[in-house]
Amino acid sequence: MADKLIKDVISRNIVEDVEAQEEVVQLCIDFLEFDAFWELAEELTDASVDDASKLLRLFREWEIVEAKEMARVTKGRITTIEKLQELIAGNALEVPTLHNFW
Repeated sequence: MADKLIKDVISRNIVEDVEAQEEVVQLCIDFLEFDAFWELAEELTDASVDDASKLLRLFREWEIVEAKEMARVTKGRITTIEKLQELIAGNALEVPTLHNFW
């Protein structure tokens, strides 16, 4: 599914520039890692509490996956705030510009 989305993004050029395309491709890759998050949860559930080194490794991997997801969310929020600031600085009309802003 991620491969199909990446190919569509590149072939149809649905975003303005190469940098934006790279961000969309990275999001697709990150979604694949989200599946890894669930796999880690399953591994943690199945891991023996006697195997401390395995538990520590799984918790470290979990932290990395979680940190990447939080970074992605934070970047999205910052981008939204920057766009809103841009609209405000440009005296954008409330209707329809700000109403349609998401």
